[in-house]
Amino acid sequence: MVRKPHLSNPWAGSARHGPALLLAGLCCVPLPVLGADLGVQVLEKATGQPIVGASVCLGTPAEPMQLGGLRTPANGRVTFSELPAAALTLVVASPGRRPERRTIAIGQDHQVVTLLLARGQGSSWSCNVPAPRPEPTVSATRISGFRINNGAPTTNQRQVRLDFRSPEGANSYRASESARFAGAHWQPLSRRPAFELSAGAGTKTIFLQVRRYRQVQGASLETRSATASASIELE
Repeated sequence: MVRKPHLSNPWAGSARHGPALLLAGLCCVPLPVLGADLGVQVLEKATGQPIVGASVCLGTPAEPMQLGGLRTPANGRVTFSELPAAALTLVVASPGRRPERRTIAIGQDHQVVTLLLARGQGSSWSCNVPAPRPEPTVSATRISGFRINNGAPTTNQRQVRLDFRSPEGANSYRASESARFAGAHWQPLSRRPAFELSAGAGTKTIFLQVRRYRQVQGASLETRSATASASIELE
């Protein structure tokens, strides 16, 4: 006779063996997802200022990053989403500061935890989230080949086309007849974008700039190119 395996409750256990059974349940049994969120704010203990680049790990004592690891952006805050209903281990560490570890009981409601890191040494249970790879920027090169209407010297139409080659990584542009780009808005980068010249005959100079813009973990990252210019005569 083949005996069926006995299915026990992985969350239950005696006072003596409770923690071990809890860890086994977390590691081996799929956790029910409730959609709860956990916000973690990391601040400098002495000043209360946000810490940038701190490693935030969420998981179990055996696997600190089982549910993910994040690095804090400029505001020092990260968010973990769709977490299971369980007691999880939160570890926060930053170079030159003493790490903090807490057990967080995740329920159905959104929670926000603030951790204050003091100056000091790390520990054996500290977490270390790899730094993101540097993104390509547009600062190393300039806009090249900028011409209006493919280099035509004159036009009798106010709407013209901007011809230029963008640096690698650029994803938006702005153009204006003002060197300070007064009233100009950033727009998605496209091939030969249109531009409407101001009214009145005469020489029109257009100033152009491109940028790479991204949102990473809630922080806005922007790198702008140098300004280029080109002119055309409006008849």
